[in-house]
Amino acid sequence: MKRNHLILVALVALATLCMLCSDNDANKPDVKDTNPVVLDFDPGTDDTLALFLLGLSDRTSDWVVGTFGNIPIGMANKNAHVLTRAFGLDCVVARGAETPYDGHEVTCGDFHGNDGLANLADSLAAAYGVTEEVLASSKRIKELADYICSQPKVTYIAVGPLATLSHLIMDYPDTRQHIDRVLIMGGGIEVFNKDGDKEYNFAGDGLAVKNVFESDLRLVLFPLDITHVRADIQKDDIATLDYSKCPWLKRILEQNYASNCKYTPGVDWAVVHDCLPVLYLLDPTPFEMEQMTLVANSGGHIERAAQGKSVMVAKDLPKGYLTEQVRKALSCR
Repeated sequence: MKRNHLILVALVALATLCMLCSDNDANKPDVKDTNPVVLDFDPGTDDTLALFLLGLSDRTSDWVVGTFGNIPIGMANKNAHVLTRAFGLDCVVARGAETPYDGHEVTCGDFHGNDGLANLADSLAAAYGVTEEVLASSKRIKELADYICSQPKVTYIAVGPLATLSHLIMDYPDTRQHIDRVLIMGGGIEVFNKDGDKEYNFAGDGLAVKNVFESDLRLVLFPLDITHVRADIQKDDIATLDYSKCPWLKRILEQNYASNCKYTPGVDWAVVHDCLPVLYLLDPTPFEMEQMTLVANSGGHIERAAQGKSVMVAKDLPKGYLTEQVRKALSCR
């Protein structure tokens, strides 16, 4: 009897230790992966800098997908071609989801300029030969699904509305087992910038968010809580960065800074939200992470819940880290 009691105590202690180890592992950042990369974005000013950082690494995106969001689908597709050519990237460009699930109209305000690229899209398109023929060559979601299924695993980065990803996993369910993880810029835990309880990307297609959060995909989330304070580039840095190898990027950052000062209360800096998932992909070690259980509704609101999806969430990053990475990238181009 005594021996059985000791065995039971030992098993309980072992189980407790395993739980503690699991919790500790959950709060550690992922190791650097070597999967092919799909970047799904709605190319505005922060998306531009995200692709710039990715393109200057050894992890250039294999596919770039333009999805509606900051701008309508036609502009998103055009800007995706413009940016990949401007940055000299040898990758496939696809035309992602054209409308949100609920069919609401997607308009382009002036936050990122009238064209998403600080009013530079037409001049850059002319400079880099982005013609109507080039735009017509864009792949479609079905072809993206075929590519994903042809790979053992891919890493999917989504920094706009989740519509394209939702269509992939709902309409082409075989893609689920080939997507290793999804790095997402979107949502807010306690910080919101749309309708009082949502973040802009997730509000852009709430049903798509719900579909993704109810899937079995492994998610790594970069919510507004971290991006609004750690995806910052200060005014003085914008003025003093060396743009000699890519002069037009200064205009991109100036547009972002001016719009944040105009539209984001209390913010006096550029906020390039979409860079954080890319920086995490390149080196996860500077990030403080926390495992959370989250649920999403069809309006794009997410919140903690006892029963929900286990999601790795970025909590913090050393102040100034992003600016230093941009500085290094500009010097390396």
